[in-house]
Amino acid sequence: MRPWLSVLCLVPFTAAAGLSFESTPTQLATVNQLYRYDVDGTPSVSTDAGVGYTFAVTEGPADLAVDNLTGEIFWFPAVTGLVPVELTVTNALGEVARQRFVVTVTTGSAPTFAPPSGLVVPLGRPLTLQLRATTGDAPLAWQLLGNPGGALLQPESGSLSWVPMALGPSTFTVSLTNVYGSVTHAFPVEVVDTQLPVPTASLVLQPAGDVVPGSLVQLDASGSTSGTSASGARSFLFDFGDGSPSRYGAEATTQQGYGAPGVYTARVVVENVHLQQAEATTRVVVRTDGGLAPPSARIVADRRGERAPIEVSFACDCAQGDSPLVSYTWEFGDGETSDQPSPTHVYARPGGYNVKLRVGDTVGLEARDSFYLPVWSSEDGLKPPFARARVRPTAIGDAPFSPQLVAEFGDPDGIVVSRTWRLPDGRTLVDEDPTLNLQALGSVRVELSVRDIDDLVSTDVIELRATRDGQLPPVIRSKAASTAKVGAPFVYDEDGRASAVNGPFRWAVGLVVDQQRVGAPAGMTIDEATGALTWTPTSAQLGSQEVALVVTNAAGSAVQRFSVQVAAAPGGCGCDATPWLWSVGAVLVFARRRR
Repeated sequence: MRPWLSVLCLVPFTAAAGLSFESTPTQLATVNQLYRYDVDGTPSVSTDAGVGYTFAVTEGPADLAVDNLTGEIFWFPAVTGLVPVELTVTNALGEVARQRFVVTVTTGSAPTFAPPSGLVVPLGRPLTLQLRATTGDAPLAWQLLGNPGGALLQPESGSLSWVPMALGPSTFTVSLTNVYGSVTHAFPVEVVDTQLPVPTASLVLQPAGDVVPGSLVQLDASGSTSGTSASGARSFLFDFGDGSPSRYGAEATTQQGYGAPGVYTARVVVENVHLQQAEATTRVVVRTDGGLAPPSARIVADRRGERAPIEVSFACDCAQGDSPLVSYTWEFGDGETSDQPSPTHVYARPGGYNVKLRVGDTVGLEARDSFYLPVWSSEDGLKPPFARARVRPTAIGDAPFSPQLVAEFGDPDGIVVSRTWRLPDGRTLVDEDPTLNLQALGSVRVELSVRDIDDLVSTDVIELRATRDGQLPPVIRSKAASTAKVGAPFVYDEDGRASAVNGPFRWAVGLVVDQQRVGAPAGMTIDEATGALTWTPTSAQLGSQEVALVVTNAAGSAVQRFSVQVAAAPGGCGCDATPWLWSVGAVLVFARRRR
């Protein structure tokens, strides 16, 4: 586990409104390890005086020093306990801002891991054995000391790949090391040339029905079987479908809290002592606090795991909740996108692609799904690594919050040589999982890239959302038509409704500017729940009409401004086809007939 630096209290003091600390310290420190103030190691400040400010430490341990120009702290904590620290920054005008916090210093722990036992594997079949530390502070390094031949061990992740080519017993000797110590275990593996039992997987939710945000859900895989009574289930790997890290262990049950409305696909992978696996999935439906059911989405692909180039047809196994579906957003994992319900895409290069789908309904609720698509090398059939971008504790939190990125990765036929995060500010970090500090409302995207020893790359993207009371400000997705005709109903878009995401919300027409309502043409109305727009222009509205659509939720508002050019009806005079005119016309025709 990576060292943290816990901020038990954080009290910013400013002598003037023009100078303040904008950064937040990290959360824990470890004895005899270099302390980092935050992800980049230096505080950030805001000052109206421009450049030219200096840092100082006015309270803290004697061995803590600060670079007066950059604010970078140099400190190797020597003892455990609570350590108060105060930083000051002074700008060119002599203004001073102070930041006080308390650091919790803990001891580091040496690594331990439980070696697998009773492994019986099939001859000639590629295997992946995931070794996991039970204790120990990061960074951890795995090393294969005794190798029966042809095995590869990923130093960072502990993923052991092997193709057994000889019958009988083989022994692996593996060490795990960090700065506090090392542990070594040897474990046997029996290679057989017989049909091995395959497990079955089962996944049941408690409670069984829909839940509301914040609910704790129990995922129960105890109904899974190992295949035979002689080969028990060795492990359970739970993926909660909400972007949080997978959970691995020998326990068949676990719990997870779901913080935002949506339909999540939870998965469990059951593995027995023969390293045979089975998977089960189930849906977790989280309604809004008001009881609205969100839509659901599942990606369906007609091809997977073939040599490049390949053309893949995608479809959405989608269902609406309490509101109709209005939008589809596909990301194919290679930078290309589509808004079609069932697109087709060509992958020209080998690699690991995480395909993502986002489906929205009329009240702004969304469903999301992802699908890993490995595309093999065309020349030699080498397989790419896999990459899963995760975040701890959650990808959604009320601002300000500090999520930690977590990379899950591996390679089916080799080893991973690097992982790289591309952060929202454009920086890249190699072979570390950083903690971000999200202050402003809104969403940001972070990209993970994993490269293996064969120079094949897999990427994944995760969206982090800083909310207010669990919601993001709404974002309008629909595009308005720009033309209309007198006497004919205006058609806003294909379905006549404005659409947005991050619902539920309310729609309105027009803004109040300088105590006057603007952007609301006479006669234009909108259904505040569905966004359905109604308007028939009159002859008095010939020419350009300015419109402002406003959508509002608990976190804020969004405005869509557009102009509509109103033209006369074809063959008309630019006048209204109102009922009284038709009546006058009818009287005239009747009078002519009487003559």
